Amino acid sequence: METNRLFYKKSQCQIEAKDYLEWAYSMLENKYTSSALNILAFLEEPINIFEVEQLFQRAVAELKLDEPTYKKQVNAQLQYLLQQIITDKESAIDNAYELYKIYRDNLGYDEHKTLAWLLITDMVDDFKHGDNKNNYTHELIKQSIVQTATEQLI
Repeated sequence: METNRLFYKKSQCQIEAKDYLEWAYSMLENKYTSSALNILAFLEEPINIFEVEQLFQRAVAELKLDEPTYKKQVNAQLQYLLQQIITDKESAIDNAYELYKIYRDNLGYDEHKTLAWLLITDMVDDFKHGDNKNNYTHELIKQSIVQTATEQLI
């Protein structure tokens, strides 16, 4: 897991112990090393979230990492979700809702992209809960989501 994305999940209280382990393992793959990072990467179940958080803080200090700006954290999560849509089309609708929520909650981030995801979530809502007068299909919605994600992926 990328550092910026880990900090985003942490800031949103969406973090799980396994996220720290994935982060530590990916840091080792990218040639980072520290004693706390090594311990963290190889912890096994059952995992105590408090112990993991403490090891994470130690690893960050040992590696002299700074907490990324909130904008970098948000951007990392957005890029992750866009990539997920492209690689796992079955998750497209759920990830579209998540993308819209992130853009909505960070108004001013990018109004054009926010509007694109608003229109898509409106399309999904109309299909699932409305009269679907535009005759949307599940496949058409997924195609629209994937196309939008592809256009927005950096």
